[in-house]
Amino acid sequence: MVSKRFEKISEDWLLSKQSDVKHLSYDKYEKVIRKHLSYFNDKDIEEINEDEVDDFFNRKENEEKLSKSTLYTISHVLRSIFVYAQDECQLQTINIKNVKHDKKQKPTQILNKKEIDILNGYLLENKDAVSLAILLSLYAGLRTGEISALKKEDIDLDNHVIYISKSVERIKTDNGTKLALLEPRSKKSLRIVPITDFVKRYIANFFECYPMKEDCFILSKNESIYDTRKIQRKLMELCTTLKIKTDFNALRNTFISYCLTHNMNIKCLCEIIGISDFRGVYELCPECSLDQKKNEINNIFCK
Repeated sequence: MVSKRFEKISEDWLLSKQSDVKHLSYDKYEKVIRKHLSYFNDKDIEEINEDEVDDFFNRKENEEKLSKSTLYTISHVLRSIFVYAQDECQLQTINIKNVKHDKKQKPTQILNKKEIDILNGYLLENKDAVSLAILLSLYAGLRTGEISALKKEDIDLDNHVIYISKSVERIKTDNGTKLALLEPRSKKSLRIVPITDFVKRYIANFFECYPMKEDCFILSKNESIYDTRKIQRKLMELCTTLKIKTDFNALRNTFISYCLTHNMNIKCLCEIIGISDFRGVYELCPECSLDQKKNEINNIFCK
């Protein structure tokens, strides 16, 4: 006989996700069930009603003051468990909608010319882990985890390309957390990234300054993974010294915005930065004046 206890069904749902989602997502789901949805553990899942769920979320929002993003994740997991109970266990449960994440997002930061010039000045004067990470984010659009995962063998200077096949992530263990070298979260992240002559020369000079074996990580210069939090902290310290404000997300966004401003083919850009949905970069597109729109139309249809 199929158990109707929420605890058992949530455990089965989580187990079913083990091979479908990445480590970070699995850990997040497990934490949500353990920390929040355990409230329903002793209940018959078919007897959980909408009023009970509404009260649960009201307490989470108004008493525990959880963020909108956390509430969204909790509702997503709860909804998925209900759907699992319906589809896999043929149980009658309520249908709920995900809590909308209507929190206002911060404007996307893009570096201005002065800030880029300041960072370029640092790059020209320094060859270290943080300068190399800045270079690869600002001029190749790589993510922090991808940069930390790069080994010398992943960089083909003769053909001006970088092979992205891994990403460094921090995963949960029985003793806390640890750094792990994992497959990227999406297949689109597995890619070959072209690099400019400037980036090629910089990396070549870096390798001259720091000779290393082919299987060494380029940031640590040895066989140990370079901590993503450490490189982020070093960038923050550098920004304080240089009196600018940025992070690796802003560096990558600046690369994307620069490519869009110079009319790079959208599909080409998406493949370079490792995404499948253009909507993710739409807000980085430069504003178009009416005159520019007229020129674009005329260039296509009035020749």
